[in-house]
Amino acid sequence: MDKKQLMGKFSNLEKMMTDPFGMQFDRCWKKLVSNYGAAITNKVKQSFVKSMIRPVHEAINIKLRGVGAIEVAFDADFILDRMDFDSITEAVFHYHLFHTKDLSEYDRARKIKDNNYIQEVANTVAETIIARQNDRTLRSETHELSPEITSCREVCDWVVQLVINIATKNIRDCQGILEIFQNAVITAKGALKLLTEGHGRESFILWRNLHEQECILFVLVKHGEKAAQAYMKHERFAKLEFVEALDRAELDEEATTKAHGDIQQIEYEFEKIRTKFAVGRRDFINYGWLLKLDEFAKGYREKIYKLDFRRGLQTYAGQQDRQEAYSYACKFAHPTYHSMRVQKEGAYKSCIYSLILSISNIGNLFRAFLAAENLYQDEYKRLYLERLLSRLVDSYNILAARV
Repeated sequence: MDKKQLMGKFSNLEKMMTDPFGMQFDRCWKKLVSNYGAAITNKVKQSFVKSMIRPVHEAINIKLRGVGAIEVAFDADFILDRMDFDSITEAVFHYHLFHTKDLSEYDRARKIKDNNYIQEVANTVAETIIARQNDRTLRSETHELSPEITSCREVCDWVVQLVINIATKNIRDCQGILEIFQNAVITAKGALKLLTEGHGRESFILWRNLHEQECILFVLVKHGEKAAQAYMKHERFAKLEFVEALDRAELDEEATTKAHGDIQQIEYEFEKIRTKFAVGRRDFINYGWLLKLDEFAKGYREKIYKLDFRRGLQTYAGQQDRQEAYSYACKFAHPTYHSMRVQKEGAYKSCIYSLILSISNIGNLFRAFLAAENLYQDEYKRLYLERLLSRLVDSYNILAARV
């Protein structure tokens, strides 16, 4: 380290000791610029946001004392530990941006000198921060840095990264299945986010959707190109659900004629299949692609399978042992007074087990798919995915041992 770098470190250390407020604000502002870009942040005067931090702290303190809550000690020289500094900075930034981004520079300059506006910002942001603190009283059974959550997220992130890397190679034949993998892990990440915020029931509802995607991937990976083509081409039958909406759509005469012609052709195809398999309209729209697979079609005729999720897709995917978890999640999707009163702990345990298993399955299916299609770009990427999946299994085993 040369003398100039050493002096720079001492300078930063001195600033931290003399102006911790300024150092933390600078860090927050850099984060805002990074997240939203200069085009957005330039519409908000940095000095104004900084000048509002202390008034917001004071307003928070006054409001908490006014409602008889625990008093928050305020020291003008240091940040308020109980209140998230980043959140206050971002809340002021977004409030000011919302109210001024369509104004001219002249009008924005006038706005930040208006004492009534300054007081309005301080009071409104203070109420927002207090409400956010109150919302945090919904305790989660876990944390975003807890091993079972990070293990799940790391698998999801690596799958997304590999999909992006492969997509840049312009491999069109696999694009559809890669898209399904990506959608599945994004759904999984959404469920994990809800879980870490204490919303176990809502996370379990989202897992239900993830499990359906998982079962689709089981079938597509096991049965290869024929299944993938059947699934993707079946999309056209979704138009049957929009026949009535088409008549209300504001289309020109040529577009209306073409759309009706397309639907008439799809209706004709559907009637042929209905005659052959005796299927219901909605069941066919959701699961009819499975009938293109000889094994399933044979089982359907022999009444081994039904054209639905439990006796159809889930069973054909070999996941029938998870019907109990799926049924439990369905109770939250269709809420009753009883299901809404289920304790968070009960929902968390069921949900995290189901999530880990689904993410593990999807990760292993993705690994098998890449190997079958020879899509690994180097050995490191394959080994890293296997390592993440192994860590996920370890987390599951530790959780299971606690029951």
